[in-house]
Amino acid sequence: VPQTIPEIQQPAASIYNINNVQIVERANGVMIRIQTAKSFREASVKAWLNRKEWLYITIPGGQIDVVNFKEPPFPNDGTLRKMVVNQLDDVVQLSFRIAGDVESVDVLYGDYPAEVIVNLRKPYTIDSRHLLNKEREKWRIDKIVLDAGHGGKDSGTISPGGLQEKDVALDVVQRLGKLIQERTDVKVVYTRNSDVFIPLWERTKIANEAGGKLFVSVHVNASKNRSASGFETFLLRPGKSQEAIEVAELENSAVRLEEDQTRYGDLSSQQLILATMAQSAFMRNSETLAAQIQEEFDKELQGVNRGVKQAGFIVLIGASMPNVLVELGFLSNSRDESRLKRASYRQKAAEAIFQALIKYKTRHETLISAG
Repeated sequence: VPQTIPEIQQPAASIYNINNVQIVERANGVMIRIQTAKSFREASVKAWLNRKEWLYITIPGGQIDVVNFKEPPFPNDGTLRKMVVNQLDDVVQLSFRIAGDVESVDVLYGDYPAEVIVNLRKPYTIDSRHLLNKEREKWRIDKIVLDAGHGGKDSGTISPGGLQEKDVALDVVQRLGKLIQERTDVKVVYTRNSDVFIPLWERTKIANEAGGKLFVSVHVNASKNRSASGFETFLLRPGKSQEAIEVAELENSAVRLEEDQTRYGDLSSQQLILATMAQSAFMRNSETLAAQIQEEFDKELQGVNRGVKQAGFIVLIGASMPNVLVELGFLSNSRDESRLKRASYRQKAAEAIFQALIKYKTRHETLISAG
């Protein structure tokens, strides 16, 4: 009698697409990472606060195992205390009990791995009635993120004499980092410390995950107008002048060298305004730092002080801390090129930024102590 071979049963594909939730507490806010089995970029994911007591996140098209889903561990004395999971037809709702002050909420998306990221931003204020030494310590500037523009296959702008922006930026950043490490107890985090290509989105990701308190991106400018020269510092805001917009377009052009360009979408004026609003808690501090850098540049560097300006730099979007982008000069200008070729001049540029950082840190921490 021929034997019947039993049919092998293949495991059924899971119907659930919400896999896990992680809570990451930072000094300047909370990150909720919702790991998913598919991208929800096109879905209308919403996150909002209810009377500052509950945070609600709704994910249309989401499916979650309500019975077996494990609540993530919550940090002791953290901003979030508990989570409630609900499946409402084809919508997943995650509800979080809030135990601390939250100023704003924004939703981001990741592709590799697929995830929905919800950032809660704490108020950048000091309440002298409740601020204890432990809280003061959290707001100390103990970690600065230094970002050398471009790198690797992205040379940035190149002077007529062959001087590359990526090399100037890295050299100044390394000099600046050395000054900080030798003269202070502040930790330095580099987005790159060698000639490698780092996507723009990953730079602020590095800064945020490191818990940086300041973010300084160093670049060198260029212009079709060969007479344009001097140094300037930029903030993340919609550009007010065509000249500022062109500088942002030049620095943002690095996106074309990235393998996945879809994550940026179309950086329209409306999107840029939304990105600016997300950083509103840090804007005044960014303005103070930018003005201080320009003041120190004016003392140390030769050339035209072009002042503090604003434009839509992708590398600044998403930084959960005060942030600025400096342009040390124009490689398209022969005088600026000649200066930036000199190691002694690049050292002066690093010294100027260092002095600005120290003065900003002193002022900031004095205000905290007085609270």
